[in-house]
Amino acid sequence: MTKEQTTKLEIRGITKSYGKTLALGSTDLVVEKGEFLTLLGPSGSGKTTLLMMIAGLTEPSGGRILIDGVDVTDRPSSERNIGVVFQNYALFPHMTVAENVAFPLKMRRRPADEIAAAVRDALAIAQLNELAGRYTDELSGGQQQRVALARAIVFRPALVLMDEPLGALDKRLRDDLKEEIRRMHRQLGTTIVYVTHDQDEAMMLSDRICLMDKAQVVQVDPPSRLYNAPTSRFAADFLGESNLLHAQVVSTSTEGLVLRLTGEGVAINAAPAPGLSEGDEVLAMIRPERLRLAGAGEAGAIPAEVTAMLDLGGVHRLRASLAGGTKLRVTLLGQRQAMAEAGSRIALAVDASDVVVLGPEAVAS
Repeated sequence: MTKEQTTKLEIRGITKSYGKTLALGSTDLVVEKGEFLTLLGPSGSGKTTLLMMIAGLTEPSGGRILIDGVDVTDRPSSERNIGVVFQNYALFPHMTVAENVAFPLKMRRRPADEIAAAVRDALAIAQLNELAGRYTDELSGGQQQRVALARAIVFRPALVLMDEPLGALDKRLRDDLKEEIRRMHRQLGTTIVYVTHDQDEAMMLSDRICLMDKAQVVQVDPPSRLYNAPTSRFAADFLGESNLLHAQVVSTSTEGLVLRLTGEGVAINAAPAPGLSEGDEVLAMIRPERLRLAGAGEAGAIPAEVTAMLDLGGVHRLRASLAGGTKLRVTLLGQRQAMAEAGSRIALAVDASDVVVLGPEAVAS
């Protein structure tokens, strides 16, 4: 299968500036057919700017946008065959649920029988059949968002864009709607580009995440790889909790690295990392749940003192301090030892494969 057959959306060098203010630096991105890709990042990272340019609602300063291999950069939004879901729903209060869902088809002047069939299908997919005759002000926030989703898919668009669609909902409704969005995506196989600042949403929904910061793309990877193998300090720090430890490379080999933690008389092993040499200053990233209590006599154990402990049932969250003052977050899953109390001395261990080494550029950032 050729690239043109598998690629739904291609972004080539897209940029956006407002005067001297850069809203989005030169960006290249490919989204495959049927993929759920999330643009994730803090406010001001450029994610909504990119989405609005894909939608045709914001004009790029440079670059090209291709959908199904066709350049749509200069086409108006109405000619891009894109469904869009916004945070504020944008429903018509004087129309019923069914009429709101039918609206895109009526604007396209589809035959009445085609509209009726498509609306029935969309309502069924969104589980809204019983609400078809209600007006939108009679619905809950979660129901209104499902109407917006049904309206976005009713005309079978080439691409569905979602801009923080769950941002106005409370946590319970957000959790419910995340399940709904994931179910609808799997059922339809629709290509979705989704914007959020919520890490949990991105991790749960996405096939891949495009992490953004300061108007630039930082890393594009599946959620598990982005979490377990970040390529920058920002990625390591933004997604989930992490321990970012200053260290120096003591030795390198094909089997891995030996690092000495700065200010500590402690050395740890790490997986091989190309491009690093003895003496390089680096950051060692260790997720809290990758640390564990060391076994008796285990080589490479890290002595520490527990400064705080929170018991959450099957999960125990610790704060620990090394002799030189380095602070660690530790999450023990299913381990409950009496020694792991505030003020106690413990020995921690981590597998070399769970130590992510970020090079000198991360230290300087």
